[in-house]
Amino acid sequence: MSRFMSMLVCLLMALSAVAGAQQYSPRLDPGQWVRIHQGKHAVIGTLLFVDSAVMWVQTTQTDTAFLRRADITGVDVSTGRKSKTLSGALIGAGVGAVGLGLAAYLSGAGGDGSVAVIAMAIPTGFVLGAGIGAAIGSGSHTYRWEPAVWPTLTFRRGGPDGGSVALGGHLRF
Repeated sequence: MSRFMSMLVCLLMALSAVAGAQQYSPRLDPGQWVRIHQGKHAVIGTLLFVDSAVMWVQTTQTDTAFLRRADITGVDVSTGRKSKTLSGALIGAGVGAVGLGLAAYLSGAGGDGSVAVIAMAIPTGFVLGAGIGAAIGSGSHTYRWEPAVWPTLTFRRGGPDGGSVALGGHLRF
């Protein structure tokens, strides 16, 4: 009996550790923006319904997708959108500095004032390029995604007489 109790305690400790590790993953609730992976393809839309076997996702205003659990390889939940302003500014600054500096070099090749013109063109191109790149980048957004877990336990009544009960579970490591 002592061996049985030891094994039971170990099992409960392991399950509580797994449950604690999963509590920081976003839950799947209807109304969330989700990305569902099916092999190499992904379906993105608003989650309408989820249980341990299926998902319904609204992909457009008039189209919904029915996805079976057996076909799904992963589920991500959107945690918001982020802007591309900073990356646009950095790319624009580099392109502007090099472009304007190169244009100044090519236009003033051979003249004595070409070094001064290049010295003014590079910072000017940097600032102008950063501003234009930031403006372009601010109009571009991407979603932040976090992996989600399915419901860990599902109880369901079934059978022709409604008397049988099914218990399903899903653990992610």
